[in-house]
Amino acid sequence: MPDIVPEDDPIDGVLYNPPVTVTNVAVLDNPAPFLHPFQFSIAFECYATVQHDLEWRVIYVGFPENDGADQCLENVVFEGPIPVGIYKFILEAKAPDPNLIPEVDKIGSSAIILQCSYQRQIFYHRGYFLNNEYDDEKLIKDPPVTVKVDQLRRDILTDLAVVIYAPIKLNGID
Repeated sequence: MPDIVPEDDPIDGVLYNPPVTVTNVAVLDNPAPFLHPFQFSIAFECYATVQHDLEWRVIYVGFPENDGADQCLENVVFEGPIPVGIYKFILEAKAPDPNLIPEVDKIGSSAIILQCSYQRQIFYHRGYFLNNEYDDEKLIKDPPVTVKVDQLRRDILTDLAVVIYAPIKLNGID
């Protein structure tokens, strides 16, 4: 049986409690037209100096059967060292490229993912389901063969967020 170790004790360079805690994420401008940018208000706290960069990513899952088709909509880097403190910023990400999404997946359920990584290691992952649908009753009742993305509305289901914190290595990737 393995030894029980307190969550904040590093073992072999693994930090079980990342030096950054995301204290709040609010989805702004929701619901919104499909082609509008995504906006997130993000607050985080560094309770120890973060020596290297923090990288934030917004990823759109437009084709659930193929994660290679995910679209990175934005990538923002906070350059380290980042001192102890509380930080807040608005992360705006462009809309996904509809040409990279199969027609059948443009309407209905999808997902948007917010990630934060330290030394190329993802330690914070927040996923939201979202619905893309027509806003016009006529198009809902009689949808065109080719999806009119300029007529779609997206609705991020903020109450169903899935948040995962993962342990990371303090010294980066071996």
